[in-house]
Amino acid sequence: MWGNRQSQPQLRGYTRSGYRTDTEHKKALRADRQESFIPSVRNKPRSTDLTGMLFPRKRVRFAATGLLIVCVALSAVSFVTSKDGKTLFGPALGADFAGFYVVGEIYNQYGPSRVYDLELQAKLYHELLPHEPTSASLPYAHHPLLVPGLAELAKLSYPQAYLTWMILSLGLFGIGVALLLGACPTLKESDWLTPTLLAFSFEPFIMECWHGGQIAVIGFLALSAAFWCLRRERTLCAGLALSLLIYKPTLLVIILPMLLFMRQWRTLVGFVIGASYLQLLAMVILTPQTTLDHLHLLLGYAQRTTGSGVFFQTSKYVDFNSFVKLLLPGSPIAPMVLGALMGLSALLLGRVVSKVDGEADRSLLLATAVSWTMVLNLYIALYDTICIVPAMFVTAEYLLRRDRSLSKAFRLCLAAVYITPCITPFVARYAGLQIYTVALAGIAVYLVLQLLPKRVTTESLAAMVAQA
Repeated sequence: MWGNRQSQPQLRGYTRSGYRTDTEHKKALRADRQESFIPSVRNKPRSTDLTGMLFPRKRVRFAATGLLIVCVALSAVSFVTSKDGKTLFGPALGADFAGFYVVGEIYNQYGPSRVYDLELQAKLYHELLPHEPTSASLPYAHHPLLVPGLAELAKLSYPQAYLTWMILSLGLFGIGVALLLGACPTLKESDWLTPTLLAFSFEPFIMECWHGGQIAVIGFLALSAAFWCLRRERTLCAGLALSLLIYKPTLLVIILPMLLFMRQWRTLVGFVIGASYLQLLAMVILTPQTTLDHLHLLLGYAQRTTGSGVFFQTSKYVDFNSFVKLLLPGSPIAPMVLGALMGLSALLLGRVVSKVDGEADRSLLLATAVSWTMVLNLYIALYDTICIVPAMFVTAEYLLRRDRSLSKAFRLCLAAVYITPCITPFVARYAGLQIYTVALAGIAVYLVLQLLPKRVTTESLAAMVAQA
């Protein structure tokens, strides 16, 4: 019988083209794998290197690992050499974390009624760090629900509290990266180590958040959880995860309108439920007056950021508002330039989204909204841009599943977003140009174009915008 196997073809299971012989069945399976979005062992994506030919993968990993080692060493030296809050390098130990520690002290010593007392914040800040200039201050404008947690940290000494927060933030960021890898199985199977190293060595995280004591890792974790839920069609839970972004409302100025415009009702319901619960919880734990003080402070910030004066250190902010103020300081045409820039960007985003059907990839829609949030805004700091990391993960996953490779344009955008934060504060301070804003705008435009059908050409897109 074995010798006559070829003369007696056996029927195998049903494939896309019907019953086939053994040989035909194997060929059909290979063809099915090539058409499938899920790569098999023999059918891995053609190009999974996040940098492709721009930079060899080994060099990228080496550079990212080296940057991590340097930052850890800097933090260790800062702790060893700190005296009265001042380090060997000059800046205060923990940098921005001192502002959060002071809020915790106010809650412990004066109660919730004075949490948003800016004068008291400044007074305790200079008592904590007497070497800081008298004009320096770190006003707290985040959600009041974070205050009880900060109060627990403030029961420790300042160095102990800062070290505790560094451990917590590192753990939260690690959980977020694990959720992203779970939401991006194709990327994880092809190369999980390179994107992980790039994420941990990303300057807005490792320097601004981990070393600098900022809390933007909360937004990163919320978005990572939202993408993880969307990949599993748990749209209501995705809304609940997004509700954590109320800790900084400017992160929602594009996301919520995008969800509403695309009729993502379950996600919106989840957001409303989560945000309402968190707001009521804050009013119960603290006081309703504390919530009103927070809203009043946010309105004051909005008025100051939209004014002609410089309220923040614009070299450390990447939104279009800060970009124009830095580029045209004190110029009478600055408001007109800002209005034109934001108007054209909103027009492009709105016209493209209006052409997207309801079956579009929800994760890609959210990634697009996140990328535009970074620039089409009035107040986005350098540390807030760690929220672009989930969008980059999801975009890479989308491209690998659709094209089995990462386009050269995406690799260029990725390289620009990763590299420019390392040099942008110096360029912005001395040249008056925020190059990181340009890089973020580039990835935002790239993601918008991915929402369009492939049949849409550049000419038709230009005609679409001109018609609007």
